[in-house]
Amino acid sequence: MMKTSLTLTLFAVGSTLPLSQAGNVADTQRFNLTPAPHVATAPQIDGVVDKREWYGASLLPRLINADRGIASEARERVYVCHGDTALYVAFQFDRPENALVPQAEDAFELIVDSAHDHKTAAAFNGNVESRQDGPLNVQWQYKARPTDFGWEGEIAIPFQSLGRVPPADGEVWGFDFINYQTTPVEQLSGYSFTRKKGNPAEFSHIIFLKGTPPLRFEQFGQFWSEAGGGASLEIANASAQPANLTVSLAVLKRQADAKGSYLPAIVRGHTEAEDIVLAAVEELIKEQLAKYDPVPTATTNAAVSLPANRRAAVRVTATDVGEYLLQYRVARGEQVIGAGVLPFVLAPPIQLTLTPYHLSPGIISVKSDFRRAKEWDTGAKAKFAVVKKAGDAPLSEVVREFTGEREFVVALPTAHLDAGGYLVTMEMIGADGKPVGSLSEGFTKLPTPDWFINRAGLTPAVPPPWKPIKAGAKKMSFLMGDYDLSPLTLPAQVNVRSIYEEKRVPLLTAPIALKGRVNGKEIVWARARARARPSSRTSWQSRAGRLSKRSP
Repeated sequence: MMKTSLTLTLFAVGSTLPLSQAGNVADTQRFNLTPAPHVATAPQIDGVVDKREWYGASLLPRLINADRGIASEARERVYVCHGDTALYVAFQFDRPENALVPQAEDAFELIVDSAHDHKTAAAFNGNVESRQDGPLNVQWQYKARPTDFGWEGEIAIPFQSLGRVPPADGEVWGFDFINYQTTPVEQLSGYSFTRKKGNPAEFSHIIFLKGTPPLRFEQFGQFWSEAGGGASLEIANASAQPANLTVSLAVLKRQADAKGSYLPAIVRGHTEAEDIVLAAVEELIKEQLAKYDPVPTATTNAAVSLPANRRAAVRVTATDVGEYLLQYRVARGEQVIGAGVLPFVLAPPIQLTLTPYHLSPGIISVKSDFRRAKEWDTGAKAKFAVVKKAGDAPLSEVVREFTGEREFVVALPTAHLDAGGYLVTMEMIGADGKPVGSLSEGFTKLPTPDWFINRAGLTPAVPPPWKPIKAGAKKMSFLMGDYDLSPLTLPAQVNVRSIYEEKRVPLLTAPIALKGRVNGKEIVWARARARARPSSRTSWQSRAGRLSKRSP
């Protein structure tokens, strides 16, 4: 069942936005529009994203997965605002629990089309070590740091360094922000969903505004701390003047038999060949929207009058498993300040826990918890696979059919895989044969260590540079000493050295003897015979009648 809630208090209220474009600013069914509010006090660029410091900034919706065209499974928060002299951007990226520490190759890319001419975009890159790369003639600030959830960073780009004066009120720039997560497996997500990476004609937009409250998507897509999903949009009026806005949020659910996904169908739906257009974008959008049904109980339209120094939030909630669109629009009078269409998926509440055993027996163990997934019932099955990245053909695959168990473990072979990053994917198929939902979790297979390939130390032979024990019929030596052997191979003398002195000194006052009687007669041992054995080993054997004494 779907629910929607609208709370208007001095602490929480809701609103949404009309359509706009950065490929085409008015086309908010394809491109998102987000306000970059003006802040009186610039944030300090020290790599610490303080919520109070960024209170006046808009918070973008969750980034869109570059492969699937839906909201990323990871929590990625990107803040944007501007001051009198610079554009300010901050980010916080959650990392997988099994790879919380980002590596040097994990990075972000910020691209701005400040002229909005779809030609002169400037790209800025950085990683957790605060290494930065950008246009040679642009002086910009950047600091980042690792955190207990992943990493975060702050960016300042002076307008003057871009060769521009501060933007006018209502000015629109093309804008993209990309999370290049390459470990433990490559996963890209961005504010814009493009067919060709870095193409400014396909960028979504930011609009520079003064005296307008920021829009903050505190939640979008699958909720983090509760069941279900949807959107929670917060509007914070930090100014001394009231803000009057009109807000609309609408959730649409994809029809069960509809094929394809909204953004990939529009972006790539013209044709696989980039120089052939089979349909206008408007026609493709209309065709795709027809595959989704509005959810009447998940729709909000409100006129919001927000007093000075107050904030409000609007929330729409869905609980059924499936693929959805969020249409949102926020306007100040006739001016649209935020708008777009955002795809997201609500997956069954399933938990996957990965445990690698790559060396032996050469598998990755996937502990699966389906206890809260009502769809996991008679006739359902789950397909587990290892892939290099989302959409690739499986490198290993296991299918598990429902047998009554709701917690179980599957083993996916990994021995044949090269070192590198991979994804474990799980797709649940319902009893009707239709996909119900999917999950993925990344892992890294490290190179096989030399000690596992080189069996040195695991065989009786002693590898260099160490010296093996030397043994003969009369003497045996080892690292810190030697034995003088009697004819019976018992120690006649033991000579040892300490770790401080090389000189070896005797320990025994007399040779060791082995005496005994059998039937009242003293045992007489025959002289021992030394015998060399395979794999650099020597043994001694001595007999006395039926008795035998052997040293391995």
